[in-house]
Amino acid sequence: MSSASQSNSVVSLMPPDGASCWLCLEEGPDDSGAPLVRDCSCRGHSGFAHLPCLVKYAESKSKDLAERGAHIMSNTFDGKNFEHCPNCKQEYQNDLYYDMTKAQLAFIEREFKDVDRWNLRALKRRILILDGEKEADRIEGEEISAKMLSLIDEMEKNSDPSLDVLAGVYLDIGRFNFSVGTNRCLEKAKYYLEKARDIIKTSGDRELQLMVKSIEDYIAAVEERLSGGSLPKKTESDLSDFRVRYDYVLQAVGENDVRSIRMGSYLASGLSLANHTIEAS
Repeated sequence: MSSASQSNSVVSLMPPDGASCWLCLEEGPDDSGAPLVRDCSCRGHSGFAHLPCLVKYAESKSKDLAERGAHIMSNTFDGKNFEHCPNCKQEYQNDLYYDMTKAQLAFIEREFKDVDRWNLRALKRRILILDGEKEADRIEGEEISAKMLSLIDEMEKNSDPSLDVLAGVYLDIGRFNFSVGTNRCLEKAKYYLEKARDIIKTSGDRELQLMVKSIEDYIAAVEERLSGGSLPKKTESDLSDFRVRYDYVLQAVGENDVRSIRMGSYLASGLSLANHTIEAS
């Protein structure tokens, strides 16, 4: 991105004179000092809000859905209230997405601590956005990894978690440790990535098999890092193919279907290896 386009992007996120929070209708920072924020497709004066107002709104809407039983039987918590702007419908971006995934995880752990699959999904969404090179994110990622493994243990006691759930947890933990990049974490990344690959290989699931090549690319990248070599790169042709497959599945079955989640994980792996970290998240 050019310096000019970066400047324009920053300006577009700054509230113009007279902008107010679309939830509390107050201009400028709230009583706690939280500024007006926006990082979506809204334009002009629309879409700006205080982060605490957005979190309160998302929590209220999510509680309403749960009380009405709208998704209480679902294996997947509907996170759109936390992850998408309710006005323009675009997924939040950058720091706002980072902050909202953190708020979503805190909300689910507080209000739905006994719904293992909802907690697992929130943990998975959160760990994908963390930057392993930042100390605070590294510490949080280690805590999330431990929670994910603990949830898997609980699920195994009550009912066998599906193979794609197990593989997905190991893949996410492996990717996070890869992003940290220390030798110790690279060894952990290799261990969990190999566990994910082996589960998928023995599953017999044809759709899951699509992820094997991506995971093996990750393992090769880990081994290169451990040996001091340069990372193998994904080509734009590879990434284009991944995107086409993901978009096709997404349009066919929707974003909460397990097939979309699988293909999204496959795409995210390729994007991460190609250093497209924002799109991967």
